[in-house]
Amino acid sequence: MDASDADLVKRALAGDRAAFGLLVERHRSILLRLAQRMLGDPAEAEDMAQEACLHAFLSLSRLRDPERFGAWLYGIAVNLCRLRLRARRSTYALEDWEGGRVARGFTWAEAQPAPEAAYEIRELHAVVLNAIALLPPEQQVVVRLHYLDGLTLTEIGVLAEAPLGTVKARLHRARERLRASLAAELAQEFAERGEHILPIWIGPHEGDMLKLQLVEKSAPRPLTYDLMVRLLDLAHVTVERVAVSRLHEEVFYATLWVRVEGKTHEVDARPSDALNLALRAKAPIFVAAEVMDAQAIQPNELPAKLKGDQSGIEDKGEWVSAPLPDMGLPAHRSTKPEK
Repeated sequence: MDASDADLVKRALAGDRAAFGLLVERHRSILLRLAQRMLGDPAEAEDMAQEACLHAFLSLSRLRDPERFGAWLYGIAVNLCRLRLRARRSTYALEDWEGGRVARGFTWAEAQPAPEAAYEIRELHAVVLNAIALLPPEQQVVVRLHYLDGLTLTEIGVLAEAPLGTVKARLHRARERLRASLAAELAQEFAERGEHILPIWIGPHEGDMLKLQLVEKSAPRPLTYDLMVRLLDLAHVTVERVAVSRLHEEVFYATLWVRVEGKTHEVDARPSDALNLALRAKAPIFVAAEVMDAQAIQPNELPAKLKGDQSGIEDKGEWVSAPLPDMGLPAHRSTKPEK
């Protein structure tokens, strides 16, 4: 009968290096897959796996629960991979900023957002992170690994040593809590500014992409909208502005204004796609006056509006309330229009 992780940890702490070698071999395959999933490079993944094992060996005495050695080791690897990814993004060649060509008339000031925009982004970031901090610990872990680190639900299940169904349930409950707490928080903030809110239901996947952009986080691999913006840049196509332009039979429609070779063209789009592109292309976002007049609500009405809409969606069995798909795997896409 094979020794348990706890037994091998105890032997390793007593000076049996062969026992630690057995621990490494037992978890090496998952460790490598996890590192390669985050870094996308087999050679780098091998380096990170070895470094994670070294960190684990040197810190083994600080492991509180020897039975959870595997999850502990994977957590070390995730942190090391995150550091490597941050190091990758710390410097950029100027040529990369304009599709491989030297940016014409570039000044460093243009790379920075306006002070007002930067302040609003930091405020929103703080609001979201504070809301996450109020979640139960097991829900915090799932939210951070999925939204901030870009891990799939399957990978989170391996790290948390929990079945996939349990991970999905935790994420679903976390989203419900965040929806309620953020609705109340943002409603108060908008009320203080004397502003109105336009609630629009969008798909879970598109919502994920918006949230990642709003909190200035990126997934380990380029996402669809990031690729679209990069291709537009290479083709010298500029997204000038977007707007939620009309409402027809309770379905919202959006319009993009794009400039191609000096001419501006209008392109129809779903609001979720238009908003995701606008945020990444740093294009202004507008709402048609007639749409605001028909659908905007007071900030203090937002929690009740979301609760009522959610109940109606659940009664109809629509996809909006379903657990999120894995970001790293093909997601089921609904053919229904957005509301």
